[in-house]
Amino acid sequence: MSTKITAAALARDAKEFLAFKRAMGMGYLRAEFVLNSFVRFVRDHYGERSVSLEQAVTAWVVRIEGRKAITVGNEFGVVRQLCLFRRRSDPHCFVPDHALAPVTESVFVPYIFSREEVLALVNAATRHEGRSMTWGAMLRALTLVLYCTGMRLGEATRLRMVDVDLRRAVLTVQRSKGRSRILAIRDDLAAELRQYIRYREKVLAASGADDPMTLFIRRDGSALTPRAASDALRGLLRNLGLKPPRGRSGARPYEFRHNSEAKIIPSATSIVVNMRLRCSTGCRSAAHFLGIILMSPSGNPSGFLRRRHDDAYSQRWNRFSRQTVLQWAAGLSCWGFCSSTFTHGVRAEHSSYKV
Repeated sequence: MSTKITAAALARDAKEFLAFKRAMGMGYLRAEFVLNSFVRFVRDHYGERSVSLEQAVTAWVVRIEGRKAITVGNEFGVVRQLCLFRRRSDPHCFVPDHALAPVTESVFVPYIFSREEVLALVNAATRHEGRSMTWGAMLRALTLVLYCTGMRLGEATRLRMVDVDLRRAVLTVQRSKGRSRILAIRDDLAAELRQYIRYREKVLAASGADDPMTLFIRRDGSALTPRAASDALRGLLRNLGLKPPRGRSGARPYEFRHNSEAKIIPSATSIVVNMRLRCSTGCRSAAHFLGIILMSPSGNPSGFLRRRHDDAYSQRWNRFSRQTVLQWAAGLSCWGFCSSTFTHGVRAEHSSYKV
């Protein structure tokens, strides 16, 4: 079907579309930027004359070569939603098919840090004194938390003091990606955080600032922002030669998620068990190496409930998983799950298993 559109009409429809989405409580800030870009493209290339919407969308999608699949997909999705919105007033309006996006599979390969590179990053973070009020002990603790837990950078900077339970060696991530979760940490990371918290108290006393109640703070006592943390970590990567002096290529702070040995426990607020395994040995089932640990009220492992299973997709395994989850949900004060990393290249990562 052929739909004609002008830049002025497209701008009006985009404004109404944004108002509609925001009336439902959506921010749509990034989407507004994408829509403005699309309207400018149509105006710059076609002026105010009528043009086929299909032609305009196709030309806009391929306007820049070599972009990453995730970028193309995100922008294309916003424009497609705008076209669907226009169908409310024009039932015959053109709506692009998903196949119109030229890149359908991401070719991005994450950067995997070597052991030597991780040690160099930790040492560089310890010596760091940045212009954005970041300081060595704080940046060292942040780097270790990211590496050891697989936490997102924004999640780490949003950690509050009440989310840190070093006695039970757990960190609580509040309401991220629509759910909360609990991360079990090793004793060595807990010891590092205890040392950092002592430095933190000294910084607050010296600055005279009110405690922002966030775990990570800047030297002036204010809460560490994701932008400041990202700038400091990217600076370390550039100084170590892991990232070019300019541009977005090379290792990113997000790469810590690809290197971590994260142990993820479902929180009482989401009742979600996170148990997706990645296996690099070609064994019949990653669940062959899955350990589910019964946690005592003190937080210490009291024994393996089940150590191995031949087939993760068998009915017997499914019954066992659901039954155990329901037992945990019935006694939140004393039950938990911990996905463990074993020696055959199997690492636990998080996805959703909902009751």
